[in-house]
Amino acid sequence: MAILRNDFSRKICTFGKILVNRKFRDSFSFVGNLQNYFLKTFVIGVGAGFILAKPRFRKLKFAATSSTVLARTKATRQSLFKTSKNRILQGPIVSGISLVELLVVVAVTALLTTIVYPTTQVLQQRDREHRLKKVLKNVQSKGIDDYTNYVVAKIKSSGLTADQEAFAIASGAAMGLLYPLKPRDLEKSVGTRLYIPIDSGFPAPLSSVTVTIERRFIRKVPPHPFISWLPNSHWEFRAATETAAGGPWFASSSWPAIDATGVIEFKSVGAGITLNGGNSDDLYKE
Repeated sequence: MAILRNDFSRKICTFGKILVNRKFRDSFSFVGNLQNYFLKTFVIGVGAGFILAKPRFRKLKFAATSSTVLARTKATRQSLFKTSKNRILQGPIVSGISLVELLVVVAVTALLTTIVYPTTQVLQQRDREHRLKKVLKNVQSKGIDDYTNYVVAKIKSSGLTADQEAFAIASGAAMGLLYPLKPRDLEKSVGTRLYIPIDSGFPAPLSSVTVTIERRFIRKVPPHPFISWLPNSHWEFRAATETAAGGPWFASSSWPAIDATGVIEFKSVGAGITLNGGNSDDLYKE
């Protein structure tokens, strides 16, 4: 009996242990499920509350921001009013520079002027000399030489004999008829008629060839490049004939209407010394 009782009690204990362990497991599972339930309920509640309270939160945030801006604006206005009031009471604020700063600026300006001015003068002188040489070359080559070549070509195309052509060219050069008759003809020579002798009749030639100028050689003689620096600088023209008093070089305004015929050369007068030390009046020879 004792053996059966012990065996029964052992089985009861074993069964009790199994029940207890199962109850504990069930209780732990129940607690875990309860925790999950409460956690899910909390999250859903917080989310719903945030969603429902969001417009309200925005209104509160906007109201707080607006009140902050108004407060700052009010403070700024008060500070500006105080500043303006103090300025009115104190009088106008005068700002300026000190004497030392003024002297420094004047010294620096004077130094820069002494450095830059000579360089600028040299550059302007070089540019004017370049334009002067260009004008001398263009007027001499296109205004005078092309005119002479044109007249000679007209003589040769007139159907004269070789002797007549040679005589006409020589007599035309001696009388100044192979060149522009006066400085004005450098610009306006269209329509001019030249009567060039082709024989040596005396006192008047027995016959002559007529040459009509039908084209323009230069548009205009430019103003002197140095006229703004040196008012006495001007152009002069050399006459082909030597009968004029005070010749053979004449300015355009003093060109004699009768005693001078034919512009054979063109030069500059009164432009002073060039950068290389030469005389600008001799540039026409180059």
